[in-house]
Amino acid sequence: MTGDPHSPPNRSSDRYVLLVLGDDQAQCASFPLPERGSVTIGRSHKCDIRIDDPSMSRQHAVLHIGKTISIEDLGSANGTRVRDARLVYASSMDSAETVELQDRPVPSNQAMEVSPGDVIELGTAVVVVQHAVSEGRPRRLWAHGYFEARLEEECARADRSRSSFAVFRIHAGENASAEAIERSLAAATRSVDVVAAYGPGEYEVLAIDVDPERASTLRSRVMSELEARGLRPKVGMACFPSDGRNPDRLIARACERALGERPQAEGPLVIVDPAMQRLYRLAERVADSKICVLLLGETGVGKEVLAETIHKYSPRCRTTMLRINCAALSESLLESELFGHERGAFTGAAAAKQGLLESAHGGTVFLDEIGELPL
Repeated sequence: MTGDPHSPPNRSSDRYVLLVLGDDQAQCASFPLPERGSVTIGRSHKCDIRIDDPSMSRQHAVLHIGKTISIEDLGSANGTRVRDARLVYASSMDSAETVELQDRPVPSNQAMEVSPGDVIELGTAVVVVQHAVSEGRPRRLWAHGYFEARLEEECARADRSRSSFAVFRIHAGENASAEAIERSLAAATRSVDVVAAYGPGEYEVLAIDVDPERASTLRSRVMSELEARGLRPKVGMACFPSDGRNPDRLIARACERALGERPQAEGPLVIVDPAMQRLYRLAERVADSKICVLLLGETGVGKEVLAETIHKYSPRCRTTMLRINCAALSESLLESELFGHERGAFTGAAAAKQGLLESAHGGTVFLDEIGELPL
């Protein structure tokens, strides 16, 4: 990656920078953005920001900076994507036409607005617009809701590009200094990584485009930075796709590793919080019945653990507990996968197939991400 061969329009802003993602900290480049104006991005030396990536066009896209920031594709060969939506170059289209970006129609002669933290894919290159960091101050921490949204986007992007990334859950202790933790995380992570606060003394990191080996190195760096400030952190790590392919699974796995591996089914589950004790007493009551139970909660709070507890307390405990990831069931295969089919029921049905629900007869079925069923 190389920088701007000539000065960008207007003067540099202390508000935003453009981060270009590399394999590690040394390969990540940061370019200050002007307070207002347009900045071209591409492989050409004539661009304001030059990125030497073979998947990018010579003049790939342009950022427009003002009260808001927007991006426009310049007819690139491999396209531009924002929040998993592809921008369409519209120079050959009638100005009255519109193009579809996800479910939202956008006039073809307008650029798409981006927010700080949004991942922008230029071909296979990844860039992020971020708030600039003042000298001596840690960069912005994101909220858990934003972290979840970015994690969902990253799962889709990594699945499409067959790349890898990692999720960390960090427990530093409720009495630890928030400022010390945040400075440590800023020093240990890359500018393109998403660092969020989950709760008192608890943080999460989304490390983009790292394989398991580099993720382990980053985890060690986080541990070292925190320990250097006298803390005794617990850091759990989960990698896409080896530890999971959806946000729930990745966050749950990182939490398990931060707190220690999940106890075996026959071992005792120790619950201290009064609210959780009431919840598990309720779980014991519903476990004796045959009613359906709907579990609601944020990603990573332990819905699957509670489902396993209900199964353990039920008369079905000696039978199968079947876990079905509903987000992985396509609309065309949904009925066949859940209920099975007979031979010759449709083209390609060469043999009868038992459905997942029938295979779990007499046991418990946990429908994970049931809200994602294409109904």
